Amino acid sequence: MARERQSKHMEPIDVEDSFHERCQVIECGCWIWTGPLSGSIRDQIRYPLFWDSYQGRYYSARQWAYRRYVEYLPRGTTLTPKCERSNCVNPEHMHASTKEDRSARKVMGRLSALRNNLVQQGHDKLRHVTIEEIKGASDE
Repeated sequence: MARERQSKHMEPIDVEDSFHERCQVIECGCWIWTGPLSGSIRDQIRYPLFWDSYQGRYYSARQWAYRRYVEYLPRGTTLTPKCERSNCVNPEHMHASTKEDRSARKVMGRLSALRNNLVQQGHDKLRHVTIEEIKGASDE
């Protein structure tokens, strides 16, 4: 069940109960958010929202759960579900990353795609060492 972990913070239990009432735990361990989502239906990216009555404001349900059960989340840090379910709010399924992490991952993805494309075209001389050299040049 979603409430197996002990909270690191002492807040009124009704806030935590309110959060878990909006979670449906499925077999793979995901906490599927059934509460409100951000934005309107026309928005392409909508994320789970949670009203914290103790703090008197809305939070990203992912961030609220991560801060509650794992650790403090610095400003500018984004949580992405590793399980790739956009409505999962299980903090154990979250990957925390900064803007710099996401940019580096994007560059590495592009380099990998470039390498795969060249190999498919028969240009298999692009070696791992070359990719490391390219990465080094992009860091400058």
